[in-house]
Amino acid sequence: MPPKVHSLVYLTQAQKLNLQEDIKESLESLDRVSVPTRYPSELKKLMIEFNEQRTKKIFQDTKKVLKCLKKELKKL
Repeated sequence: MPPKVHSLVYLTQAQKLNLQEDIKESLESLDRVSVPTRYPSELKKLMIEFNEQRTKKIFQDTKKVLKCLKKELKKL
């Protein structure tokens, strides 16, 4: 039975995907922001921390990562 895990870094390592360093860095960044966004009690703090500029960067990184992962997973 696979472990219950939400870490994108762990999941890509478990699949032994060959990812570029910038994609790995983006995955690490996305891992760091995914946990706090799951807790609505922190919403006010998050609204300050995740301003428009930072949110746009997260979306850009997410698009880049998804594109790369789709490409890599087709190779499996």
